[in-house]
Formats: sequence, C-alpha cells, structure tokens
Amino acid sequence: NRGSHTGGVNLGDGEDTLFNAGTLTGEVDLGTGDDTLTLSGDGLANLGAASVDGGAGTDALILEGASVTASEDTDFTNFETLEKRGAGAWTLSGTSSFTSVDVNEGLLVNAAGGRLTASDGTAVGQGAAFANDGTHLGAAVVALGGTLMGNGRFKGPVTVNRTLRPGRSIGTLTFAQGVTLRNGSTTVIELDASANGGAGAADALAITGGSVEIEGGRLGVEVTHLALFDAVRVDQTHKVIDGTSQGGEVIEGTFSSTLLGLPETVSSAFIIFETIYGPDSVEIRIQETNGSDLIGAARSDNQRAVAEQIGTDFNSSAEAAGALLPALAPFALAHDATLRAFLDRQAPLQGGAIQQGTAMALGQVLDRANGRLGQLGAAPGALTSLSPQAFAQASRPFTSSSWRASSRP
Repeated sequence: NRGSHTGGVNLGDGEDTLFNAGTLTGEVDLGTGDDTLTLSGDGLANLGAASVDGGAGTDALILEGASVTASEDTDFTNFETLEKRGAGAWTLSGTSSFTSVDVNEGLLVNAAGGRLTASDGTAVGQGAAFANDGTHLGAAVVALGGTLMGNGRFKGPVTVNRTLRPGRSIGTLTFAQGVTLRNGSTTVIELDASANGGAGAADALAITGGSVEIEGGRLGVEVTHLALFDAVRVDQTHKVIDGTSQGGEVIEGTFSSTLLGLPETVSSAFIIFETIYGPDSVEIRIQETNGSDLIGAARSDNQRAVAEQIGTDFNSSAEAAGALLPALAPFALAHDATLRAFLDRQAPLQGGAIQQGTAMALGQVLDRANGRLGQLGAAPGALTSLSPQAFAQASRPFTSSSWRASSRP
C-alpha cells in the first residue's frame, strides 16, 4: 500500500507480507503463519490503527527509510522481531513487545511515555543509534560503532561496547539493573556551565539497581556555554554517575582516561578538570583558574616570557584583567599548540607591536621599560616595541647591563 486504505486488514492463514508506505486506517491482524510487516518511512507510512497484532507464528516488523523521520503511536503485539533498517529515524510511542529488537541502521527512538519490551534484548549495531526516552524492558547491548542515548529507563542490564550518551541535551538515563562499560567504550557527558543561574548542569547516569562495571574506556565531557572570566568564577562539581539511592559499593573500576572536549581533547590553561570516584558515584569538577597555568603550554623562552607577564598583569588590577579578557576568552578551551601560537603572536620573535586585545595590559611592561631606559638617559618613549628578550627582562629586577644587551630603542 502506497496510498490510503480505510478499514481493517486481516491476512488470515499462511506466510504473508504486508508493505505499507502510505496510510492504513483500522485494526491490522496478520493472522497465523510467519508474517512480515514492513513500514517504509520513505512513503511517510502511517498506520492510524490502535494496534497491530502479529498473530501466531514467527512474525517480523521492519521499519525502514533512508532519509525521513517517521513516527508511529501504534501498539505492536505478538511480534517476535523488530528490525530497524536504513539511515532514517523512526520513533515508537506506543506499547510494543518483541522477542528481539535489532537496530542495524539509522536511529530508533522509544519516545517518552513509550514502553518497549525486548525479552531477548535489544542490539544496537555499528553506525546505528537507539534513543530510549521511555521505558525499555529487557537487556540491551551496544556493539562496536553503536550509540545508546536518551532520558528514559532501562529495566534490564545494559552493556556498552562503544558510545553511551545519557540525555538528549542535558538529561538523565536510568538503569535499574546496572550497566557495563567495556574497554574501548566512551561515555559522553554534556555539561552546560551557564545553566541553573551559573551553577551548571550535566548529563547523568542514575543507577537504581545493580552496579556500574567500568572496564576501562573513556569519559568524555562536552562543555557548552562556558563564560569564563565573568563576575562569578566557574567552580562546579557534577555527579555524572549516581548510585547513591542504593548505598554501598556501586562503582566498580575506573575509566582509562577522562577527556575535556570531544571529539578532540582539550588541555586548557584556564580550566582545572578532574574526575572524583566514590563507592556509589563518579563526579566531575570543572574549575576556572586565573590563567597562571598558561606557562605550562609554553616551550620557547619567548612563550614563557609572555605567559609569565600575562599571569602577572592579569592579577595586578581590574583594569589590566579587563584589557586581557577579549584576547584570552577565545582560548579558554584550547589545545596547547594553539596557546603557543597565541603566545608567539603577542611578542613576535623579531619584535614588533604587541597584538591588539592584550595591548593595554602588556603595554604596562613597555611603560616600565621606558621608565628604566629613561634612568639611563634615553629620550621619553624611546622604546616602542619589545623583543622577546626585552619583554622577559621587563618583569625581572633591573640591571643596566641587561637592558643594554636586550632592548631596542
């Protein structure tokens, strides 16, 4: 059916195949025998029926579609298998029961309020994703290359071999019989640093039964809306795995690595990021620093000199800090290589004007240098730029020999 059919459908005995890429209105009964119902989202399939009964035999439901988003609030009963095919997305919002569910391609969503039973389990294949925003009964296994996400509740044990993303945006995914995070898996937590009036909010795994077996793998934190250097310094702790409702030992093992930023790891001179393990929880802490760790990214003498002076000037006065903010803010979550390039731009190896954005704060160094040169008889304002050597000397105790060797009037 690719058009519109009004009235019930009863296929009776035998091995039957029903294909729908249109609209069926009325009850659907596949009857006895081994039957197959295929709903093709490419035709915007709509069953308009309160329920579809697979009947006796071994019956299969296939949801397919390459490029559309389709939904179905029909209740499916007496089906043995559900298979999701194609790159498109299908959403089930009714109450449905299967022996097994295979998400082989694209995205399958169990909507909020939906109830999906897979007595032998749900398998999420490579390149596919399953979002559970409702209630899932039965076990679930995420294969290599698969993704599990959502804000719902799993009432059976869950094993993740690749990617676990609790929440869709910020949210909580609940496990009533525990979860196993295999070596090679990645658990991705989104952290919105500006939520809740600046207190922040993060995704979480709620463990109401069973345990969390962490067999290695990675914990990745994606930070959004991180407004550094504002009036309230960022200092947040978030419980991202929470088994406190049970008490006792819930957490078994640790992650092999914890990454700030995905897919690329960020090492920030302005953020202290740590993972805190407890017997019944795992927490992440993100804390803003004053940039004093910027020197840790430096490799050359030039970079270290600039980093030292930025740290000094940042803390010297509110005016100096305010002048630095426009230049530093874009580098709040930056790789060390990016920070080193930034440091080099502030005092080029061949001297030259200091870059706009840090000029006000770093210009204080130039003023001090001119003042010292004036003590040697140089004309006022003779020094208009700093070489790396002069820049470094500007923050050290003054000696006439050092200035003669490194400054360029």
